[in-house]
Amino acid sequence: MSNFDSEERAFEILGLKNRIISENELIKKFNGLKVPEALFDDNGTIVSVEVKRIIGNTLPHSGKGRRRIKRYINGKERIIWPWTSSVETALSKLHSNIANEFCVNIHVAVFLIPEYLSNTVKYRTIRHIENISNTFLADTTTSTKVKYFIFNCEDKYFDRF
Repeated sequence: MSNFDSEERAFEILGLKNRIISENELIKKFNGLKVPEALFDDNGTIVSVEVKRIIGNTLPHSGKGRRRIKRYINGKERIIWPWTSSVETALSKLHSNIANEFCVNIHVAVFLIPEYLSNTVKYRTIRHIENISNTFLADTTTSTKVKYFIFNCEDKYFDRF
């Protein structure tokens, strides 16, 4: 399965059908800007959607063993949850130029997590996503209202990992 399949699954779960413009079209139109997966018209509300697949509490193996991600927080180097940047990027993927041109009302970040995770890992992953999202949204000014959703998804959408 490709990224495209998981994106289509997320759109289906959200009930979004009336696509205004795709990611590829947005890339061509707004060369160099961060763009979401697609924009939809949902009964007069323009919705921007970004989809991320989060496979648990570790990053995919790069052949070098477990990777630790560090970030400077309050002047000290700290180890952070490896998907932190992915969550923050998904929440901020809608650039204000796109939001203004298409009159976007809301940006939705969708986090797909695999069904095969144990309950302990699943709830820890959900807690991480929620904590990072809530902190990011409290500390960051965005061009539109931002929401996020976390959905369990079939294993087939994670086969590339």
